[in-house]
Amino acid sequence: MQIDNTMAKKILSETKGASTVGFTHSLNPYSGCAFGCSYCYVREMPIQKYKDIPWGEWIDIKLNAVENYSKEINSLRRRNKPINIFMSTATDPYQPIERKVEITRKILTEMIESPPDFLQIQTRSPLVVRDLDILLELQQRCELLVSMTIETDREDVKRLFAPLAPGINQRLKALRNVHAAGIATQASISPLLPFTPDFPKRLQGIVDRIY
Repeated sequence: MQIDNTMAKKILSETKGASTVGFTHSLNPYSGCAFGCSYCYVREMPIQKYKDIPWGEWIDIKLNAVENYSKEINSLRRRNKPINIFMSTATDPYQPIERKVEITRKILTEMIESPPDFLQIQTRSPLVVRDLDILLELQQRCELLVSMTIETDREDVKRLFAPLAPGINQRLKALRNVHAAGIATQASISPLLPFTPDFPKRLQGIVDRIY
């Protein structure tokens, strides 16, 4: 895994496309992704097309993400712009390196002071549970939804398409913990891979929505 530091020009990007209807901005704390799922659409985006390193083998850490967020959201507020954020569209905000560098955690902390109107955290990592303390405070300031990608309930299928991503049982446990804490949760079943008849039952009671 090649890990580099970078200084981003912006951290909030205006959303485009059907997958982000209802959101005004996307926020990607990192570029690249260590999970390297074979079906990921980012493989076909310019951010990867012009890279010499294969998808799943590089991460860029946006060191100035917090400063950019603070500056950009305050500018949007001065213009009375709605701010509905999808975090993240082109990476997972809970990369393995997040345990060490805490870029996502620092952004969430800054959001308590300068909250958006709505925030959806999209991840496939149980690491989101680490930030429950911040999320509980943040949901007092804005509408919040934690969405976990769960494309199947079969570990054997998951290993075929996303061998480096966290296990399904770990993700389900994380959803259960977030939901039990009183935070709205969603299961994002995308893409829909082969599953067992018990899949819907495993989601029952731990999610408020299924996408």
